[in-house]
Amino acid sequence: MVYKTVLLIAASASLCRAEAVIDDCCPRVEAIAGCPLQLEAAREFCKLACQKIAGFERLFDLRPGRTITIHVCCDIQDFRARSGKPWFVGAALVDDQIVTQPDRSLQKIENPEALVTHEMVHWIIRRAAGRGCPRWLDEGLAQWLAGQKSGLSSARIPNLPRDKQALRRLDATLGSSGSNRKDLETAYLSSLLLVNRLISCVGLEKLVAVLPELKKTSDPLAIKIEGKSLENLLFKGI
Repeated sequence: MVYKTVLLIAASASLCRAEAVIDDCCPRVEAIAGCPLQLEAAREFCKLACQKIAGFERLFDLRPGRTITIHVCCDIQDFRARSGKPWFVGAALVDDQIVTQPDRSLQKIENPEALVTHEMVHWIIRRAAGRGCPRWLDEGLAQWLAGQKSGLSSARIPNLPRDKQALRRLDATLGSSGSNRKDLETAYLSSLLLVNRLISCVGLEKLVAVLPELKKTSDPLAIKIEGKSLENLLFKGI
């Protein structure tokens, strides 16, 4: 694979603040290093995305087209400004751009490759479902497809939502900028467990196949798979 690298250095900028742009990683994937120190990480994340994008698009039955950018920030301040996320969140999707903390910071949080894959799945889901995908489904699928499944064997199993109101509270926690780390971790685990329940019932392919219907409904739980609503599949037996 050939990488075309261009360094854009403003005369008044320090070396750390210079922006290194990597393009032509592969069709529809590009990466930006916030400074030269992040160049290697940006290149590796770009290679990872190139390896995964076609497979995700086939799984979600999406036509190739849009380009995704991976921006590895030079420092935490830049990451917070671009993403609006706290220090304990390693990466975020902002429109068609995955914004990550510097590589050294990512290593302290979680497997960096899994984090980038997680955000790629969010991007794919948004293309398939528009803005209609509930946060619990979005986050659960992102974890499941990124291989972040250690919570499935965790001894700390949260009380799962039992009705629509509880799901709305879960979505509120996932979407709140004021949620603390412990509450977010519990919300993420709950989302993973709910999605795992759906996949165990109907399979991954059938679950992702109904995502486009989320563009057309105000009640995601009413969507049916094999004659059963998501509400029935989720709450029966809980």
